Amino acid sequence: MAAAPALAAARHFRSRRRADCRLAGETYCGWLKYLWVSDASRGKGIGRELMRRAEALARERGCHSAWLDTFSFQARGFYEKLGYEEFGRLDYPPDHQRHFLRKRLSPAK
Repeated sequence: MAAAPALAAARHFRSRRRADCRLAGETYCGWLKYLWVSDASRGKGIGRELMRRAEALARERGCHSAWLDTFSFQARGFYEKLGYEEFGRLDYPPDHQRHFLRKRLSPAK
């Protein structure tokens, strides 16, 4: 599949299982990014299923990888269990860290 133009319009999506459980993200230039799982979806297995669906949709759209960020007081362990690996970190906000993670969605060419 040809690479998307650098200025291609981003395609947003939302997945709902229940009104209080959602995941939002964006696909752009071969990447799935900005994933967010609502607080109501956490700890019930719903987030894992929403992430699986988001990654499947991203593959359908031709994405090769996904990236996201999370704070040290949030969901780093959740994403690592799903195969995400840290590629960067900031000491932000004070006394915490912001972790940047990525996951390959398709085999490298």
